[in-house]
Amino acid sequence: METKIILFVNQKGGSAKSTSVAAIGDVFARKLKKRTLLIDSDPQATLSRRFGYCIGEMPEVSLDMYLVNEMEARHGQAEHLPASVFVSEALSNVSKEPHIYRNKKGESMLNIICASDKLEDAYTRMQIDSNSGDGIIRKLLLELCDDKRYDYILIDTRPSINYSFGQLLLGSDYVIVPSTTSDETIRGANSIGENYNVALEKKSEYGRRNTLDFLGIFTSMVRTGTKLGRELQEHPEHFYGNNPSFESIIPFNQDVNNSEQKMAPVTLAYPRSVAAKAYEKLAKEILKKIEKLVKEAGEKNG
Repeated sequence: METKIILFVNQKGGSAKSTSVAAIGDVFARKLKKRTLLIDSDPQATLSRRFGYCIGEMPEVSLDMYLVNEMEARHGQAEHLPASVFVSEALSNVSKEPHIYRNKKGESMLNIICASDKLEDAYTRMQIDSNSGDGIIRKLLLELCDDKRYDYILIDTRPSINYSFGQLLLGSDYVIVPSTTSDETIRGANSIGENYNVALEKKSEYGRRNTLDFLGIFTSMVRTGTKLGRELQEHPEHFYGNNPSFESIIPFNQDVNNSEQKMAPVTLAYPRSVAAKAYEKLAKEILKKIEKLVKEAGEKNG
């Protein structure tokens, strides 16, 4: 199966998006043996911090550097940097564990491309100079797929719908929406679902990797013993309407907060916690959904 790109998005902050991407990516690589690349596309760099980095202490090569270089290349001020070279350079600057996870054969299974404090400036420059900025992110993602280094690429996005998000959406294969039980994040999740068809129509104009599947919404930080928690488990349609949702939910667990202090995914810091087990179940459910869609697409295309 070719590389699959999964975009995690909610336009409201506080949806546990970065926490979830970190945990699911860790499960993909360590438990399910999938070669996984995480991309932190949020200038707040929350996902990067989950893997030991802090603003001001980022690696020498980060996402903003690629974007700026490619814009300059379009003006003849720099040379095009192939995605495979960019990833190799980015990862060569990563020395801390658990940034790079290797299997018993020494093969790299989990990598991360960090955000930096200059990423916001890069996005602004892309939007102002749309002639050089348009399509750069999608081009990066297509080249990463052609490189075939990874089975899955998971992208953490900023909590807003804007120019950079649109490019990420057009370069992805699947959309997953994390939510919590708060009214704001539920509204944000449903808003993504309502706007999904608009994005799908736009992406259908492309001749390559022009499909986009909305895998569903999952809920985290759920107090399962409460009335609200039970209703969410039994009747997710009361919260998300006709939007698809995952069966797996992530219960509220103090170990998640503690893992943030340790700057590690909860699945790595507290692998036996209820939250870690729930994320493992969710990761398996995600793969099962994707494998089903791939099989159906194969049968449809003969």
